[in-house]
Amino acid sequence: MEVQGESMRVDNIFELINKYSNEEDQISASFGFILKNNKKILDKFLKIIKIELKPRELNEVDIETQVPYEVGGSRIDLQMTVYDKFLVFLESKLYKKEEKIFDQLEKYKKILDKKKTEYDNNIRLVYVNKQPIKLEVIQRLMEKLNLSENEFFFFSWEDLINLTRESPKKETVKLFKKYIGDTMYAKKVIDEQKIKDIVEVLVVYTEPAFWELAQKKGIVVQKDASPDAKYIAFLRTHRGKNIRSAITHIAEVKYTESHVPRRITYEGFPNLVERAKKKGHDLDGTHKHYYLGEIVKLSREIPHLKGEGSKAQVNFSTNMSELLRVESIGKIKTLRKLRES
Repeated sequence: MEVQGESMRVDNIFELINKYSNEEDQISASFGFILKNNKKILDKFLKIIKIELKPRELNEVDIETQVPYEVGGSRIDLQMTVYDKFLVFLESKLYKKEEKIFDQLEKYKKILDKKKTEYDNNIRLVYVNKQPIKLEVIQRLMEKLNLSENEFFFFSWEDLINLTRESPKKETVKLFKKYIGDTMYAKKVIDEQKIKDIVEVLVVYTEPAFWELAQKKGIVVQKDASPDAKYIAFLRTHRGKNIRSAITHIAEVKYTESHVPRRITYEGFPNLVERAKKKGHDLDGTHKHYYLGEIVKLSREIPHLKGEGSKAQVNFSTNMSELLRVESIGKIKTLRKLRES
């Protein structure tokens, strides 16, 4: 049952500008505008979610954003429908919370269940996330929601943005892609990023096995959520008896790529495979690659002196002038400290 509240049609892009402060809502509304104004992209999207329409029927598709429903005070990010024929709910998230999303999806599923008969049992629940998620997680969500493969679909935002390739010359598509930039893509060319979106230097704690990976493959790995950086500084640990940990080398980052399976990264590196197994890391789990230019040795090492303590467990961010200024790791100010000073 629908309740009173302000939903918004997506026929006019100017009504959408600055309407929503939430970035998820802005992107959903913008994508809705693209679908409404480009029948080729709309048709492609509907076919992917197993809805076939005749060309003239595409003009009848009603698309709204932030549609309010009574159940749990729900607001649907994007709703697509032709009355009597089908009803689609699209829920967007920009961060990876696949387990926490279930409660919200379950509310939407209950609404769809109540409306099934109105739409000839032709309902769809579409979940969109900034990041890809594992197939087994999608399957688990589908089973918990008691939805079939023809009723529940998952996309990354990169998947949906790629649909706009159907009409690359359309002005609305150009504006949409300019608005999105590459923030929703797994791969990012560092020189093309806005300065405010990257850190200058990411100092990475590097064990011998990962130092070998960097030297042979020219990559550094970190968690998917780690920041993009212009440079990687190697804080090398476990260098041997009586040899201090120290920042010894630095390299420029050419591009980054998120969601790369560990299994692929560690091919040809049995030590890393064994290490992952010992630590209980899923080899099918993913991490982020930093693809490097030349790895350059510093003219002098920056040692980690006894009693200084560690800056972090895995990595920390700073800038180049700070890195070149200090005599030891303990004296490096992180970006947070630099902003506060």
